[in-house]
Amino acid sequence: MEIVLIFDFNNLVSLAPILSVAAFYFLERLFSMSHSGFRRQGSFVMVYCIGFALSFGVSTYLLVHFVMLMAPLQIFSFANWQVPMFVSFLASLLFLDFIYYIAHRIHHSVPFLWRLHRLHHSDTDVSALTTIFHHPLEYLSNLAILIAAAVIFDIPVIVLVTYSLIHGLHSGFSHYKKPLPEALDKWLSYVVVTPSFHHVHHGLDMALGNSNFGAVLTLWDRLFRTAIVQRKKLIYGISPAQAPSSESIRHYLSNPLK
Repeated sequence: MEIVLIFDFNNLVSLAPILSVAAFYFLERLFSMSHSGFRRQGSFVMVYCIGFALSFGVSTYLLVHFVMLMAPLQIFSFANWQVPMFVSFLASLLFLDFIYYIAHRIHHSVPFLWRLHRLHHSDTDVSALTTIFHHPLEYLSNLAILIAAAVIFDIPVIVLVTYSLIHGLHSGFSHYKKPLPEALDKWLSYVVVTPSFHHVHHGLDMALGNSNFGAVLTLWDRLFRTAIVQRKKLIYGISPAQAPSSESIRHYLSNPLK
C-alpha cells in the first residue's frame, strides 16, 4: 500500500506545477510580460509531456523494485519518530526541502547530471514557462534522489504529498517574470524563494548560476552560504557550447550529448 501511495505521489509531483505555470503564465500574458512564440511554448510543453510519460512509465515498472532496493539502507524513520506528530510533520517537510536543495547542487556539480540539468538553464527568457523546461532524463534523476531519501529516512507519504503540492504550486511563482515590490521581496526572501531570488540562479554568469539553489525556502542557501542577492538586470542562459543548437525538440532532447 505504501509503495502504491509513493507511486501516486510521483504522479502528483509531475502534475502539480501545471496549475502554477498556467496561473503565472496567464498573469504574464495579462500584463504583457511574456512574448513567447507559439513554437517555443509548444516545444516546452512537448518536452514536459515526454518527461512526464517517461517518469510515469519508469515508475510503473521500476518504482517498486527501487523502493525495495533502498529499504535495507534505512537509517532513520521520520514516520516512527517518537515526538509529537506536528513536530515530525514539520521536520519532514524541512528535510524534504533540504533534499531538493542538495539534489539541485548535485546536478550542478556532477558533470553527467549537469548535462541533464543545463537544458533548464539554457532558456534566455526566464518566465513561468521555464518551470516545466527540463530534460526528461532529469525528471528521473531527481525522482531517484527524492525517492531514495524518502525511503532511507522513512518519510510519511502524507508529507511527500503535502510537500509536492507546496513545491509544485510555488515553482511557477519562483520563475515568474515580474519581480515583487523591492521592500516586499526583501522581507519575503528571508524565508521563501521569490522570483528575483531564483532568477539570479539563471544568470549567464555561473558565479550567479551556482547560487540560490533553494526550492521553496531560502534557509539552506543562507545556511550554506550559497545565497546571492542581485537586483540588477540579469542576462540569462548558458554558454553557446552547452546550449541547444536551435529551438527544436530534437535539439532539446539531444542536448546532453552535445
